Amino acid sequence: MSHKPTEVLAECDQTSCRSKEGYQMIHDQYLKGDLSLIITVADFSKRALFTCQCDDKDIRDVNLQIESLSSSVQIEFGESLLLKLDVSDPVEVLFYSIHPDGPPSGPICRVDGHSVQCRDEYKQRASVTSALELRGMAPSDSGVYTIRDAKNKEIIHTYTVTVQVDIPETCD
Repeated sequence: MSHKPTEVLAECDQTSCRSKEGYQMIHDQYLKGDLSLIITVADFSKRALFTCQCDDKDIRDVNLQIESLSSSVQIEFGESLLLKLDVSDPVEVLFYSIHPDGPPSGPICRVDGHSVQCRDEYKQRASVTSALELRGMAPSDSGVYTIRDAKNKEIIHTYTVTVQVDIPETCD
C-alpha cells in the first residue's frame, strides 16, 4: 500500500507484514486475500489517493476522505469566536448569516499558515494561531461558519454560532 507513488506504507509477504507508524496490515487477513490498510489515526493530513500494489501491479486506488466535523457554539456578546482550522493546508472561512442585520453571506477570510486575509469588516477583528479568532462578536455575527479546504473545496468543519446578549434582570 502506498500513499505517494514512491512511499510504501505497508507491505506483506508469505511470512509477515511490515508497516510505517500509523498504518497496519494484518498478516492473517493478507494470507486470505484481504489487502485492507488500516489507518490507525486518520486525520485531514492523510486525505489522499492510496494505491494497493501486488508484484508491482496496481490493484486498486482508493481516495481517502475524512467526514467533516460539526459544532454548535453559543457565546456572549463581545466574546471571541475561535474556529479551529484542523489542517495546515490553506482554508477559506465562509459565513452564512441567520440575522436580518448580519453581514452579507459568503467568504470572509482565507488562512494560509499564519497568514490571514479577510474582508474589510473582519480585518481588524481577525487573527490566527492554530485557530482563527474573531473578536468582538455581536448578535449580527450569529450564523453558520464553514471551514473549507481552499484547493479541493472540501468542507472540514461547520460551526453553527449563536451570539447572545445577556440582559440583566431589574428589580421593580
